[in-house]
Amino acid sequence: IEYQVAAVVMVLGASLWAFVIAGVCGVVSALDADGTRFAHAMDELNEMMEERMLPRDFRAELRAYLLQARRTQRHEEHQRVIAHLSPQLQGEVFYFLHATYLQSVPYLVGLEKEVVLQVARRLELQLFAPDETIRQRLSLMIIRSGEALRGGQQLKEGDYWGEDFILHSSRLRSVMPALATTYLETVRLSRAKLDQIRDSVPSLRKRIRAAHVRMAARRGVLFVARVVELLQVTARLRKLEGYEDLVTTAPKGGVFRVIYDLFEENERQKRMCRRESETSDVPDDWQRIAMAEARAVKDSFT
Repeated sequence: IEYQVAAVVMVLGASLWAFVIAGVCGVVSALDADGTRFAHAMDELNEMMEERMLPRDFRAELRAYLLQARRTQRHEEHQRVIAHLSPQLQGEVFYFLHATYLQSVPYLVGLEKEVVLQVARRLELQLFAPDETIRQRLSLMIIRSGEALRGGQQLKEGDYWGEDFILHSSRLRSVMPALATTYLETVRLSRAKLDQIRDSVPSLRKRIRAAHVRMAARRGVLFVARVVELLQVTARLRKLEGYEDLVTTAPKGGVFRVIYDLFEENERQKRMCRRESETSDVPDDWQRIAMAEARAVKDSFT
């Protein structure tokens, strides 16, 4: 009997001890829930790389990116926590987090607090690896951390690009990509989301319209100047021997072919205008010829 009682007591003691240990482990793991989730994600990544037999150098690159993405994942967790707050408190939090970055964009400076809150709610956080090319169409990109290169300029925290996404003409927008030189964290605002706010906020619509006109006028003048220069260059090239052969072998869509097509369209409009003048009783109207040239350039780029 004594042996049986001792065995039962030992089993009960061991069970109680296991329960206590399990409770302590649960409390400790709950203290760092983000760390636990990150450890699971890292374990799954290592398992996937092992099963797929990825190269060792590539594995190191993936692990480094996941380590950097931990901050982005925490941001997503914070978004879920903020969603439990009241609308007013959510707005206050978003304003505190993103207002500084939005103030760096000229046509978003000085907006009412309510408008800034609506814009901040629609920002998306993105993370790019070093040497990654960033091609985001119709989007405003603002750097939160890291550095990038674009058009020979070094961009750092607070800098932005893509502000011309408010323009409707694709020929006036810059399509130059950016290159991340370090791990680059950005906030992105798409034009579709900006349009949602603009349609409901008259003050924002007026401000964006003014910025749109100024930007379109400035870039339009530069664009026309480049077109005129290209036409002049083409006029000189036509006098060279082998010009037609060069045009024929030029790749479709290449710069030289585009220049040639523009010039030919311009010359066609001139000839049509001259024929109209010859068949009428009115002498050559050089003003109409000039207008035809302007229309040809305009039609070629619209």
